Amino acid sequence: SSFFWRIAGWKTFLPALLMYFVFGGYIMPQGAKQFEALIGKKVEILDLRFFYSPDKARSIISEYTDASRSFAIQFGLMADTVYPVAYTFLFLIITSWIFKALSAYGIGYRHLHLFPLIILPVDYFENISIATMMKTYPAITDANAYVATFFTSLKWTLVIILALITISALLMLIVKRFSKAH
Repeated sequence: SSFFWRIAGWKTFLPALLMYFVFGGYIMPQGAKQFEALIGKKVEILDLRFFYSPDKARSIISEYTDASRSFAIQFGLMADTVYPVAYTFLFLIITSWIFKALSAYGIGYRHLHLFPLIILPVDYFENISIATMMKTYPAITDANAYVATFFTSLKWTLVIILALITISALLMLIVKRFSKAH
């Protein structure tokens, strides 16, 4: 906890932001393009949905080719293993920086900045569950689909909560700084 407070600042924010943009703005979209090129058309990607039923998961995956499913598994093991680390680190730096600044005003949520660490394993469990469905297609069990959609929904719920925490804390900091200046 104190480690992230200590390192939070411009010197870690800018490299973390760059790493996030490399993955989120280039590597992941390039992977999606390759994935769709293997299929020959634009298709839905399960982990970008909020929820899907077992039938919807089967329907979406049935649109994929054998080559695209294989690519998705390999890509997921490489890039989609590092990308969650990139966005987790970025949000750890952002939230640590904001809450460290808020502590100067006596507002103490000392461990709330660690919230992004909860999302990381959830994203990994989601990736493993989706990869399992890709690997076992067409014999996808309802249980596997429900586990996958649980982690997908949980991931997006936690992302929304993290966004709300970050925006609320930033607004609180702006109000505190503005009120102190006047």
